[in-house]
Amino acid sequence: MGFGGPVTVNGKGYNFFTVKFTNAAPVVATKIVFQIDFGKASRIVIPDVGTFAPNGTIEQTFRDKGKDMLFSARPTPNDGSVICTVLSAQFADGTTYVSPLATMASPTP
Repeated sequence: MGFGGPVTVNGKGYNFFTVKFTNAAPVVATKIVFQIDFGKASRIVIPDVGTFAPNGTIEQTFRDKGKDMLFSARPTPNDGSVICTVLSAQFADGTTYVSPLATMASPTP
């Protein structure tokens, strides 16, 4: 189980940003936790609950300071890069996906 294609993010974390991804699993995803790193300076961990159909491209827009978002900042200058990762997912059939990167990530809400 997992996600196909790139997981992309548009926006700089000012006011809002959009995450675009594909559920490559053969079943509906019901919760996805994203981690977005804005350069080396800040990180946002976002849980998203919904119905994410298999093989469909999903585009979600999030606003800064969402109530379930976890923000962290590091005392390092931003290098301008933006990296979005799926940390984990839960599926309608009870299965889960956990990224190998999840153990290195910020705590998830």
